[in-house]
Amino acid sequence: MRKILMPAILALCLQVNAQETLCDLTYTVGTQGELEVAAPITGNGLPIMAPIYMTTFVGELVLGEDSCFSGPCTHVVNNSINADTITTCIDYSLTDASTAIVDTLNCCLIQVWDSTSQTWERVSEAVGIEELEVQVISDNRVYDLMGRELFQAPIGQVYIQNRKQYFRFQ
Repeated sequence: MRKILMPAILALCLQVNAQETLCDLTYTVGTQGELEVAAPITGNGLPIMAPIYMTTFVGELVLGEDSCFSGPCTHVVNNSINADTITTCIDYSLTDASTAIVDTLNCCLIQVWDSTSQTWERVSEAVGIEELEVQVISDNRVYDLMGRELFQAPIGQVYIQNRKQYFRFQ
């Protein structure tokens, strides 16, 4: 029984972790007029996620935007209009450790000011997750390591073709 139960529990835990977005791990502190949204980087068994860019807005009015440079990020927002509902969107990278494939995703969360507890509360979980399409080009063009296009593959040098490195002996 233990041999069947442990793999089932492990598979369930891995499936739950794989569905988390960076918005699920983000928290907000501060007052209604000035707040700070913090987004971490992940690891230690979770998929590797790192924030790239954060924007907070009310309707079409942008309250704040910050570049995160793929590190832990604190995003300070000056809510001078004292809006009670805000939306924060995060563009973040997701790296698959087993294949080293990096993807860029986006998630948004809606928060409402709770005047009783004097805190920002989430209205819902991530409201939009969009995956950006990566266009893979296999046009067989040859480049040197400096990125200059070559007319043919050089002999005795490393070159790049279809995003892979090669070395031609003859």
